[in-house]
Amino acid sequence: MLSNPQTPIAPRDHFSSIVPNWAHLGPPLRPAPDDSAVVQRVVAGLGGAAHAVVLGLTPEIIACDWPADVQLSAVDHSPPMIQALWPPAKCPPQSEVILGNWCAMPFASDSIDLVAGDGCYVLQTYPDGYASLTQEVGRVLKPGGVFVSWDPNPFNPVILYRYLATPRSPNQFIFWPHKVLPLFKSSGLSASTKFFYARLPWTRNRFLGTCIGIVAHLHHKETHG
Repeated sequence: MLSNPQTPIAPRDHFSSIVPNWAHLGPPLRPAPDDSAVVQRVVAGLGGAAHAVVLGLTPEIIACDWPADVQLSAVDHSPPMIQALWPPAKCPPQSEVILGNWCAMPFASDSIDLVAGDGCYVLQTYPDGYASLTQEVGRVLKPGGVFVSWDPNPFNPVILYRYLATPRSPNQFIFWPHKVLPLFKSSGLSASTKFFYARLPWTRNRFLGTCIGIVAHLHHKETHG
């Protein structure tokens, strides 16, 4: 199901250039098994009739073992990516794809149980993009809701070299976790980070991990009046 085709889209669409090679990409451009396992652990704890949002169309996230009655909405701004990857080979029965902007999602406030994605912050500028995405996640999540995401680890010398010395999209940026964590706090979320690298536990550290994962919980929302 394709919803909301008229949603304004950000003017970047560099993903259209990687659509033909998507199946051949690997970590950190696509999740390793350990990465998607983080989402699976959160999915396993979802209550009945939960509404989950996936930022992007990452098959490894959409193909998690979701509860049978979950409603899943995948939000992506790229028509070529939607055409190439939707419908996915595996997804919950109640799934939809929405052509839209992650920073202005078409969901009511306090309506979402889980927001999950990968490579979300490397596509955002700092500080405006970081703030817009974090605030939007905080807006749509219910109290008790969870945000899970991961981005390439800039402290890994190989990742940093690839960013600085090899061709990349002008819309791809370095993800700095110390800059986003205060934004989660100001949006009412408590967040923690973790380093990942496939199935090699000894590499899950600041300099060898290929990705930095974020898990954030919304415990309450500020009320004014």
